This record gives sequence, C-alpha cells and structure tokens, in this order.
Amino acid sequence: MLTRDCIMKRLNTNSLRSLLLFLLPLFISFDAASQSNTTIHWYFGSSPQGLRFSRSDKSASLVDNLAPMGTGGGAVASSSVNGDLLFYSDGVNIYDVSNQQMPNGSGLGGNPAGNQGVAVAKIPGQDNQYYVFVNSASEATPGSVSYRIVDMSLAGNAVFPSPIPLGAVTSATNAPLPGLANTAESMTIIPQEGTENFFLITHDNGTNTYTVTLFTDAGPQTPVTYNVGVITQPGNFSYHAGTHRIAVSPQESNRNVEILNFNPVTGALTFNQDVPNSAVANAVNPAVYDTEWSFSGNYLYISTYGQAGPPLASGNVMQYDLANPTLTMPSILPQPNTIYQSYGLQMAPDSSIYHLYQATPGGPYLM
Repeated sequence: MLTRDCIMKRLNTNSLRSLLLFLLPLFISFDAASQSNTTIHWYFGSSPQGLRFSRSDKSASLVDNLAPMGTGGGAVASSSVNGDLLFYSDGVNIYDVSNQQMPNGSGLGGNPAGNQGVAVAKIPGQDNQYYVFVNSASEATPGSVSYRIVDMSLAGNAVFPSPIPLGAVTSATNAPLPGLANTAESMTIIPQEGTENFFLITHDNGTNTYTVTLFTDAGPQTPVTYNVGVITQPGNFSYHAGTHRIAVSPQESNRNVEILNFNPVTGALTFNQDVPNSAVANAVNPAVYDTEWSFSGNYLYISTYGQAGPPLASGNVMQYDLANPTLTMPSILPQPNTIYQSYGLQMAPDSSIYHLYQATPGGPYLM
C-alpha cells in the first residue's frame, strides 16, 4: 500500500540496483539558511559507490569513485550555497573531495557498522569549520561520543599551485564530551530554531535517559537529561522538522517504537506516544532497524530487521497512520514479500523514501 504522501522510490537501472551498499540512514551536515543543497550527496556502505541528487530535477545518479567506508551509516558535509561536496566520514576516517584521507583524519574511533555512528555539523559562528561527532556504541555494548574539527580553509591534500584548499582536521586526537560515556547507537543533530546553534541528542545505554547538548559559538553547553518512555537501547532517531517529533527505533525485542516531542528552541524532550503493535520478537538485535517520516509527517514508516532464524522472520516495512492509530499497520512492500532483511529508510530530495534491503536471492538492493 503506497500513499500519495510517500512513494517508495525504486532505482530502475542495473548499476543502481546492484549497488553493494549497507545501512541507511546517513547523517547530513546542516546550515539553517539552506538545507536543500546539503542533502544531495549520499555516501554510505562498504563499497566505493554512493548517490548524488541533481540540484535541478532531483534525479539520482551513481557515484562510484569513493573511498571504501564501513558498513554503517555515513556522514556527508556539503556546501549550503551550491551543494558541492566538502568531505565525508564513516566514523573511522574522514575523506576530502579528492577521496583522500584528510590530514589527521584517521583513527576517529566511531563504530563503522553502527546505525548512527557519525554525524557532522557546522560550528556556529564559523564559516569554514565543522564538528565531526563519532559514537563507538555497538548494539548492546555501550560506547562514548567524542569529536574532531575539520577546517575547510586549510590546504590539506591540495597540490600547489592549486588555489582551492581541500581541508584538514585540526587535531589527531578526539575531544571527549562530558556525560556521554555510556551511549547507545542512536545519535542525531537538530538545529536550534532561529539561530546557528544546534542540539546533539544521544541516549544512555540500558536506561530511558536521553541527553540533549546545545552547541553555540562558545562550544558545547552543559548537557540536559530527560527520562522519557521505556526504550533502553535505541538504534536510531528520525526527526520530522515540520511537527517537531522524533521517532525512536528500539533495538531490543518486544518493544514498541516511541514518538517524542522535541522543542527546537529549548531542546526539551517529552513523551508523545508509542506505536501500537510495532514491537518485534526478534531473537537477535536489532528488532526495529529504522523509521522514517512521510513528507507531511502524517505517516511513519517502520523497517523491521528480520532474522535468519530460528525462528525465521522476514524483514518488512510497515506504515503507521498517525491520524488513525487503531488501524492495523499494513506492509507497503510488494507481495509476496521476498525480503530477507530490511535496513534503512531515508527521505530523498525528491520527496521519495528510499529503502535498503536484502532479498532472497541477492542484494543488498536500494529501492
């Protein structure tokens, strides 16, 4: 079942269908002045391939010369002015536009297989500097969040007499963040409304505690914690800017997806609701892999991971209608369902949702 509010976009060329890619979603750097240009590069997966969306008609094309990355979600920094690629990372290494490792851009310590193991954000008040946050958590094993800074005004790997700097990392070691030493895999960045500031949202592994850290031109502020809901091991946060809601994907079995209210001015988190009957009884983690909002925020799409067994459980993508919460959630996948494992969901610049999955036989595929 597909609605006009959300179309699952199938890439119909052989080159795109055969991408050996893993794990969406990815993190995108943001600039409050223009987010449309900062979401056109999608780099992820354990291959040299990715996607680029046209600035004119939003069509997707293959990029096939990337540095090989880990199997988890990646982070891409793009210019908010023209959409040009600046750099990208898998949480272990940082690569510049020439696909070379940046000076001081190795050994970051993030989990390259994590769902949300790396994130990028422009430093408030700085034109050329970016935070690269990494999270070392791996499923039930807690981790920590730290960061390095990329300065795009530095020459980096640029070859003289090229006048265009390629950027470099300012330090060979990470800066720790106080209070973020027992984190789950989930991590996201949300702009603070009306400012250049942003919030970093993380979760304390094994508890229901969320930590919200505001970053200003003075750096990270004192973290604020919120005890919300019952999920203790989230793997992914999906934010809908129009409704200020965050969907939380539980990695643990028999736990419903939860929806939180987020105040984009203060950073406060409150409980909105859980999603009835979204719990999955997987014997292994993750149970729910990912969620994604429709463009309007009227629907939430839920990717359940599936498992090889025993017992055998197919991956699936379900649709939750927030206006009709008592309705049974339908699968939106073609039937019969041949998906073996379902991975990430990601809203694209063309307002379609892309789905990464493992089929029987073959894959991974991007639909």
